[in-house]
Amino acid sequence: MKTRLLLLLGLFGAAAIGSSCGSSDSAPPSTSPPVDEDAAVDASVEAAPDVQAEVGPPVRTVVTRDPWGVLDPANMLHDGDFELSGLDGMQYPWLMIEQSFVRTGAQCRSGLRCVELEPGAFIAGAFVWPDALYAEVSFWGKPTVSDCEQEAIGLVWQLDSQAEPIRVGALTKTPQDGWCQYGGTVEVDTSLHFYGLGIATRSKAAGDVVFDQATLRGTSTPPSNLRKREPLQGDDAVLAQRMWTRLREVVPPKPPREPKPVRNPTGRRSSIHVP
Repeated sequence: MKTRLLLLLGLFGAAAIGSSCGSSDSAPPSTSPPVDEDAAVDASVEAAPDVQAEVGPPVRTVVTRDPWGVLDPANMLHDGDFELSGLDGMQYPWLMIEQSFVRTGAQCRSGLRCVELEPGAFIAGAFVWPDALYAEVSFWGKPTVSDCEQEAIGLVWQLDSQAEPIRVGALTKTPQDGWCQYGGTVEVDTSLHFYGLGIATRSKAAGDVVFDQATLRGTSTPPSNLRKREPLQGDDAVLAQRMWTRLREVVPPKPPREPKPVRNPTGRRSSIHVP
């Protein structure tokens, strides 16, 4: 019985193998050419329409800024980067500055704040006179035209006297990345006086000028571009006279005046009745 069962199983397996081999041999040969996968990918790419999306101007530009501007311990200007001259800008450290002058954002050269002066407008910054032989003065202006000298001027003032200011002109003839640098080196006066740096847009300028990043540093190295005190001419003289007239109203010491009476000396509210 076992021999018969084994014989049947052997015949069944042989038949299965034979049918498998026969199906393989009897199948007709394939007439389709071999598929080139790279060619198929290239064909699909070439068949796709060449559509280029039209992009307009950038919506916004993102810049990274230090909120306090350039922190330079050697800068003798009290607020050279205009970061602290805001709502109370009529007071120290910048004189004659108005809130309407203050600008914020990417239009500034450094930090988050700068000032924009219309033609004929001016400001003056107070500084500590350096303990050195010379002082290097520098500030940056962004004009609307390519002539740096035509648009702005700087003046180093002895604010508590009527001494002639020292003119500070342009160091660059044309703007660099939109900005002109103004400055020069002046000889340091060791006497005790109140000094300031005046910055102005010329009266005949083509438009407003944005100013930022003003510095004044002491140095003992003899300069090659020493700015000397010389009489101002033409429009510079008129602008300096207007600035000096305005400075006399804001620069201490002012004429003494009778003090105003003290109101509510006890510090109590006026609505509280004190018997």
